[in-house]
Amino acid sequence: MENALPNVQARLAHEEPKWFQASTRGNGIGLTVLKTTESYKADSRVIFIYILPKAWRDPEIVEPVPRALTFDFETNAADIDTIVLYEMDYLRLKGQYAEALSRLCRPVRMNEDDDSVKDALWTHSLPPTVVSHVPEAAPSSILAGFWELIRDKLQPIVNDPPPGISVLMREPQARQAFMKLFLTLAEAQVARRKPEFIPVAEPLSAVRGRLVIHELVKRKANRRLPVWCAFDDLDGDTQIWQAIRHAVERCSQEVNGDDRLVDLALEIDARLNDVSIGSVAEIIRRPLRDAARQRNRELLAVYRLALAILNDHVLLAEPTNEDANGVVFTFKVATSELWEDLLARAVDTTRKYCVDRSHGGKELFHGGESKKVDIHVEYADAPGHSALLIDGKYKKAIQRVTRASMADQYQIYAYANLWHAPAVLAYPSTGDLSPSVCMTAAIENRGSRVGAVNLPFPKPGQTAIPVAPDEIERLLDLIVDRSGNTGQKEWCI
Repeated sequence: MENALPNVQARLAHEEPKWFQASTRGNGIGLTVLKTTESYKADSRVIFIYILPKAWRDPEIVEPVPRALTFDFETNAADIDTIVLYEMDYLRLKGQYAEALSRLCRPVRMNEDDDSVKDALWTHSLPPTVVSHVPEAAPSSILAGFWELIRDKLQPIVNDPPPGISVLMREPQARQAFMKLFLTLAEAQVARRKPEFIPVAEPLSAVRGRLVIHELVKRKANRRLPVWCAFDDLDGDTQIWQAIRHAVERCSQEVNGDDRLVDLALEIDARLNDVSIGSVAEIIRRPLRDAARQRNRELLAVYRLALAILNDHVLLAEPTNEDANGVVFTFKVATSELWEDLLARAVDTTRKYCVDRSHGGKELFHGGESKKVDIHVEYADAPGHSALLIDGKYKKAIQRVTRASMADQYQIYAYANLWHAPAVLAYPSTGDLSPSVCMTAAIENRGSRVGAVNLPFPKPGQTAIPVAPDEIERLLDLIVDRSGNTGQKEWCI
C-alpha cells in the first residue's frame, strides 16, 4: 500500500492535460502525426494535426483571434483523427498524445531568429484566455488546398524522409499529394531515361564476364553443363523502372478528378512500354543491388516513392519499436518563405518585369554582414538594372510604411539607399480586398521613395496570388514611374 499512492500520483500526472501553441509567432504551417502506442501495431490510434495559414482562419474578419481547441482521444472512436488548426492557435491534449507532442516543443529564442523562420512548430503554453472548443471536421477541400499550397516545398521532405512518414499514406489528402508529386518527379526521370548496365549472374553455355567460383563446385557435383557467370548487361528493363511503372499504373487509378494527372500517368506508362510487368510482391521484397544504389539520387527518390505507393507506405524509413516515442512524423514550412515565393512568381508572370534570383547582397558597413533583398526586380529587356525592390512580410497588412515596425522601416530604407531604387514592403491581405500600394518620400535617400503594398493571399485551392499579370504589372509601373516624382510626398491607390 505504501507504493500504491506514488504510482497513482504518477499516473494522474501523466494524464494531466497540457496546452500547446502552434507557430507561436505566426510563421509556420505544417503537419504533425501522433499515435497512441509506442510501436506501429495494427491497433495504434493515429491523429493528424494540420497547421494552416492564419490568412485562412477567418478571411472576412479584419483581426481574427487565435482559437483554442480541446481534443480527447478517449471520446473518439475513429482509428484516424484529423484536427485542423491555424497559425497561433492553441490545442489541449492529454495522455500519450500530450507526452508525444511535448517532445517536439522548443522555447522561442527571439535573439536567434528575428524572422521566426527557425522557430519550432510547437511550444508549450499556459491555458489561453479564449474559450476552448471541440475540433470540427474540416472540409477535404481545405486539406487538399494545403497540400497544393506547399507542393513546391514537399520534394525536399520526400528526398530526405524522416522516420515514420509511411503513416501519411493513411490520410486521403496526403496520399493524393504524394501520388501527384510522384507522377511529376517520374515524368522528369522518364524524359532522361536510357538503357544502363546492370549486374547479372546466370548460367550460360559459354563463359561471359567472370566465373562464379562457388557455383563451379556445385556444377561439378551435379554434373551440369552450363557455367555460372557474373557480368554487366545493358538493359532498360530494370528493377527500378519496373517498380515505377507499377506505381504509375496505381496512380492512374487513384488520382481522381484531375484529368491532367491521369493523362500524365498514361503518357508515362506508354513511354515505359518496354518495361516488363511482373509480380508486385516480388518487386517489393527484392533488395536493390549495391550497384543500383550508386545511381542517380533523384531516380532513387522516385523509386522509393514507387515502393511506397505499391506497399501503401511512404518510403522505407520506419523507426524500430525501441525508437518510436509517439511522434510519427512532423514537418514545418516557413510561411514567410512561402509568401516570398508567391510574390516572386507573381512578378515573373508579367511581361515587363522579372526577378533576378542570382543578385548578390551589399554591405552596410566595411567588414559587415552582406544584406540581400528578398525579391530583386529587373526589367525583362534590360537585365542588370534594379527597377525596384520587394521585401516580403508575412505579417498583419498595413497601409503605410510609417506604420510598420521600426526594424522594418530601417530595413526598407537601407535597401532603397543601397540599390538606389524604390523599395516596398509586401504584405498579404485576406478576404476580397483589392491590391493596394502606398508610397512615401524617403528623406535623404537615393532610392527616393519607399512604401507598402498589399496583395491577396491565395485562398484554399489557389496556388498563386489571385491577381492578373496585367494588374501586377500596372502596380509595379506605378511604383517605378511615380518614384521619381519628388513633388508629391505621398500617394496611395
